[in-house]
Amino acid sequence: MVSVEPARPIQSGSGPSLLFRLTISALIVLTLSLGLIGFTVDHAFRATERTALQERLDANLFIVLAGLEITANGTVQWTGNLGESLLGQPASGMYAGAFTEQSSWLSPSTINASIDGLTELPDLARGVQSATEPSEDEYFFVYQMGFGWETEAGEIIDLNVWAAEDRSRLEQTSTAFRGNLWRWLMLAGAVLLLAQLVMMSLPIRVLRKVAAEVRAVESGKRQRLTDHYPRELKPLTDNLNALMETERANTEQYELALGDLAHSRG
Repeated sequence: MVSVEPARPIQSGSGPSLLFRLTISALIVLTLSLGLIGFTVDHAFRATERTALQERLDANLFIVLAGLEITANGTVQWTGNLGESLLGQPASGMYAGAFTEQSSWLSPSTINASIDGLTELPDLARGVQSATEPSEDEYFFVYQMGFGWETEAGEIIDLNVWAAEDRSRLEQTSTAFRGNLWRWLMLAGAVLLLAQLVMMSLPIRVLRKVAAEVRAVESGKRQRLTDHYPRELKPLTDNLNALMETERANTEQYELALGDLAHSRG
């Protein structure tokens, strides 16, 4: 007599869980997205700061120009009022000056400040303006304009007026903003990742419920899977129920055939 052994399930190594894979995918997407957002916002902030810097230099240059007086012999004198401007505060990081061929004037902010390079600016022709950024060996953003100044005697004298700002002011502002930006982005990333984990755990729980009911059917505690599942899983549960019904019917027929064979031999 030939004996029939039940088929053994194929053993296979289990890979990483679906939730782990989804978590890794979400982490990668969040990192790339927040990194791109951070880079874009930082770039936009630096562009805005550069615009604001140029506006400050423009304003300081014309403040200086408004308070200047030049004597008949070309001597530059300051007759204006700086008020609370940083140009009036020693070593404030904001500097300005004016010079002719005969003399020069420096703002009070240059007192006790290292302004190497600012006292050796080139002469610009009348109507020419220049904006320069600091290199590795330089420390100032400089905005300079050339003018023709008419004295009381009717003589036109070449005048250069400039305003400068220490690059450390922009660097400190950018560093502080960048630090705050990335801290908030990391916090937002953590919150978004947690929210995604909660959202991803809901369908995983449904799949785990299906697996638990399948085990209950295999152990004989249930006859079929329940119908209380999302629409997307309905085809799966219906097919499983149909498969288990077919297997149950085949088992009953097999048992009946074995019973009939035993009676015929008896």
